[in-house]
Amino acid sequence: MPNHWLFSLYEVLYTLTNSNAVSGNLNFDPVQEMVFEMRLTVSRIALFSLVFCVFLSIPKGPVMGNHLPTPVSSQFKGMTLIAIPVEKGESFDVPVIASGDALERLRQAILVLMARSPTNAGFITRLKARGPVYIVYDPHYPNTRAYPATLKVAMFLPKYLPAKANNSAGSVDKEFLVVVGRHGIKWPAADLAAVLVHELVGHGMQHLTDSRFEMRQMDVECEAWLYQEQAHQDFGLDKLSPEMIRFQQQLAFNCHEFIDFLGRTDTPARQQWRRLNPDVPALLDKFSDYLEELRAQGAVAKTKAFAKARRDEKRSRIYREGPSSEIRRIGDLYLYGMGAVQDYGVAAKWYARAANLGCAAAQLRLATLYLDGIGVEKNLQQAYFWLNIIIQGDDPHLLEKSITLSKIAVKDMTPDQVDLVDKRVGDASLASQTCD
Repeated sequence: MPNHWLFSLYEVLYTLTNSNAVSGNLNFDPVQEMVFEMRLTVSRIALFSLVFCVFLSIPKGPVMGNHLPTPVSSQFKGMTLIAIPVEKGESFDVPVIASGDALERLRQAILVLMARSPTNAGFITRLKARGPVYIVYDPHYPNTRAYPATLKVAMFLPKYLPAKANNSAGSVDKEFLVVVGRHGIKWPAADLAAVLVHELVGHGMQHLTDSRFEMRQMDVECEAWLYQEQAHQDFGLDKLSPEMIRFQQQLAFNCHEFIDFLGRTDTPARQQWRRLNPDVPALLDKFSDYLEELRAQGAVAKTKAFAKARRDEKRSRIYREGPSSEIRRIGDLYLYGMGAVQDYGVAAKWYARAANLGCAAAQLRLATLYLDGIGVEKNLQQAYFWLNIIIQGDDPHLLEKSITLSKIAVKDMTPDQVDLVDKRVGDASLASQTCD
């Protein structure tokens, strides 16, 4: 598996894949490797309804180690808990709790879940048997600029890697990761535990069985909400409280087509929705029948084909017309396999388009691809060119990073090559501007 590393919590700087460009400067820690990728993904994830993540690295040593706070991690009940720290000077819409306190809140929620919801605890045991389970507290989630009017509590971010055969059973190992944000971490233990059930059990089981590939997004959420309903019952939460009433309304909204299915095929099961505590296992059995009917009708394929056509049309328009920030973000989708098939070459194409329109972040991403020959042929001169375009631009957040990477690139260039690129930079009419 390739290692990937970043210079900041928000921008991709360089991809280290079988490269000696920074040989001797970095030491990688497995937990930090996973955490730093989470910081990148979470900062971008609010832009997309469905994403897939790959794990990156937190670099240490002379390049980075002196100014990034260290994440806190611990093992608990066979799961890895991680708290991502706040950098000095960061501000949020609400006060954030300290990393140690966050981990303790996660432990208390897990204790409630495992002790009081045996069915869901059993599902988590199944997940742990098939791969590592991570629960990450990230105070930076959610991105309030992307979700200014909604409260996002947690999300499930599966990691997709080439299949690894399990030697004993021939099964495919997977990884299961949930992010809890700065709002959700403050919830009472039982409420937070129910959210963990929704994300880790509901979406985790879908990831384990790959069933979500055959489901529409509304059905993906409906099933997860059903698992959460079971948790509410197990925890004895007040079903008449305003919060639970809102939950029931959301459950009915996400499951309205499933409810219609029950009305057509099983009247007694349909009546479960009128009960304060419906029989969730029975409803989940019927949900399987509902999905089978959708597959037989081709509804899922039709919905996905329609969505793909609209998405492709929208992306083509964005590529032609911009803005450069959206072009760069689509490059991110392809680079990290977030809602698109991972394709470094396609990512480079989108980054090149945005870079030529003056997007500094895209210029940086394109330079890092050229540095290591990922998605493009390795070309230190091209990397050096784009990095120096950024250095001459007006994005102060990328200046230090670009200078550092420029020094890496120039080490393996001849003086004539440096002079040639410097002249290109001086003659270029390209801009380099912030494009978040």
